[in-house]
Amino acid sequence: MKRAKTYFIILIIVFPLILSKISINIGTAISVDNPNNSQELDYIPVGTPAPDFNITDVTTHVSYNLSDFVGKIVVVFFFTTWCPYCKYEYPYLQELYKMYTPDLMEIIFVDPDESETQSQVSSFRNNWDMDWIVGLDDNDTIANAYDVGGYPTMFILDQTQEVVHVEYGWGEDNWPGLVYSVFASLMPDDVTTPSFNSVTIYNETELSIFNPTIRVIANISEDRTLDYATLRVDTTEGLDEFSLYFTKEEGYYLVNRIIEFEPEFIYLIDEMTVSIKVGDFWSHTNTSVTSLLPITQYVDAAVPTYSDVSVGYVQTSSTIYNVTVYARIEDDLMLTRADLQLKKGTSTVRAVSFEDYNGTHMVASGTLMNSLAEPYELVARLVLEDVAGNEVIGEFTVADAPETEESSMELALVFIGFIFSVVVLREFRKRK
Repeated sequence: MKRAKTYFIILIIVFPLILSKISINIGTAISVDNPNNSQELDYIPVGTPAPDFNITDVTTHVSYNLSDFVGKIVVVFFFTTWCPYCKYEYPYLQELYKMYTPDLMEIIFVDPDESETQSQVSSFRNNWDMDWIVGLDDNDTIANAYDVGGYPTMFILDQTQEVVHVEYGWGEDNWPGLVYSVFASLMPDDVTTPSFNSVTIYNETELSIFNPTIRVIANISEDRTLDYATLRVDTTEGLDEFSLYFTKEEGYYLVNRIIEFEPEFIYLIDEMTVSIKVGDFWSHTNTSVTSLLPITQYVDAAVPTYSDVSVGYVQTSSTIYNVTVYARIEDDLMLTRADLQLKKGTSTVRAVSFEDYNGTHMVASGTLMNSLAEPYELVARLVLEDVAGNEVIGEFTVADAPETEESSMELALVFIGFIFSVVVLREFRKRK
């Protein structure tokens, strides 16, 4: 019996080690880090016509044949969801797909792992934002046709579906340079420049410190892929650029965005000249005609003021103090800053912003949570600034604390204890 227990204990200890060793060997055999792209396994060679196959997308359930994409560059990428080296290549493929678009290329991800389900691979695909075809390889039919023995393995096919490049394993020395150059060699030169079909830049009411926004709408044509769009704003304060988000529509790119400026910036200028600059991935740029936008100006004639200031604190435990400031703050035009700084000597213990500004009372509070921040010799520093840059600073000594919540509880307990003691003493004397 003792011998059987001993064998059982040994089995419990040794079996996981054996299992982990097996899993490690399996993993290194089929998930490959191959920086020099050296051929360790057989696969169909460069110059060979790519075998046709059929694959069904795990999300849309639409079936495709490889031959459907004759006339486009095609990437056939063999992967699994658990392959660590595969994931290194996804960002580069996403960049390529963005550059060349589905009009010029197609990517097909093939997962030969029979243990993985459609829902599992579909979820993995969504997590990585893969817009291309992703499917399972039933019975390793496609992998066997391409003589694939490890992951990742990538085949690049030209427009006639001849294999022009094979990337076996994670070839970090080949990304992005060599792989991108393969794509560039297959593409005809892009000689066109993005063009503007229409540009509208306006403010719905008036452009001012109270409404410092403009709407930008542009319709842009580009035969390949638009890389960027920026709004150029030229004023007496200099030139600023704002990135413009755009979407690809059917046959054109659309910009439709609201740009919001800081009121302090609008206060300083009388007008702005705006235009849109766009560029494609082949360094072709174009700039729209300029639009002149007038700005309605308001004069800030007074500095911010404060009154009815009340500063105090409540001790909620031995090391925590809640400090609260009430103040009536007013400005003739627009207040852009109202901060409370709790200072002790030359050090700022805590800085918070007032909750809101409506021309009447404002409230700010801060919590001090260490013994060095005890509110003795504590100063509340009120900092106000308006849209014209006028700054006002007021300093106030923190008032004595009211009775703390903790001390009130302690007094109540002492009082109850005293009454109880008196009652017990009386009962004792009566019995005696």
